[in-house]
Amino acid sequence: MTYRVIDENTLQSIRSYPTYTATITVRASQRSCSATVGFQLKPGHHEIEAYAATFGVNGRFRNMQARNVTCEIN
Repeated sequence: MTYRVIDENTLQSIRSYPTYTATITVRASQRSCSATVGFQLKPGHHEIEAYAATFGVNGRFRNMQARNVTCEIN
C-alpha cells in the first residue's frame, strides 16, 4: 500500500491487487471531509478478481463501485 499527500487537504491511499488497483482519496477542510474510492483494471485484465463479502467467496467483476462512502472528522 502506498500513501501520497496530494496537497495540504488531500491524502490518497493506493493499493495494488493482482488484477486491479484500488484508490481511496480523502479531502478535508476544517470540520468537513469527503472521500472517494476508485477501482482501475490493470492492463491485460478484463475482470476484477476480488473477495465478495456478501457471498463469502472470491468473485469476478467487470465493474466494481464503492457506494455511500463517508468520512468523519473527530
